[in-house]
Amino acid sequence: MKEIDFGCDLDDSFEIDPETGDFKLIHDDDNANQGIKNRLLTTYDELAELGYFKYGNNANYFLKITDIDIVIPHIKIYTKQALDRDPRVEEVIEMNHKLEDNILSLYIRVLKVNGVTSDLEAIRWDVFTGRSLNE
Repeated sequence: MKEIDFGCDLDDSFEIDPETGDFKLIHDDDNANQGIKNRLLTTYDELAELGYFKYGNNANYFLKITDIDIVIPHIKIYTKQALDRDPRVEEVIEMNHKLEDNILSLYIRVLKVNGVTSDLEAIRWDVFTGRSLNE
């Protein structure tokens, strides 16, 4: 395992740290995992005006298509492309999906550049409304 400082950011739970009264922070490997998920949940090039070109995931364009046989392969392709662009990700080891009660969940296993493997529930969508359930 390589020592890589993935820094810190606000924890996306937005919980308050009772000791400091500030938002909780997330550090190092947990911050890398949160950043990877954020990339996958951001629409591709949505942040270009802020200087983050080619950031995000094109899978969002398939959210309201109800033909699952078309949607799932495209979501996997675009999610893999987004992960390939992420500098924290060395390799996508595995990508699986589960469709249950109209909810599509995409699970990924990635090897990060520090040598640590992470299992993430990357995406949860209601396939009929196109609504993300990751919030």
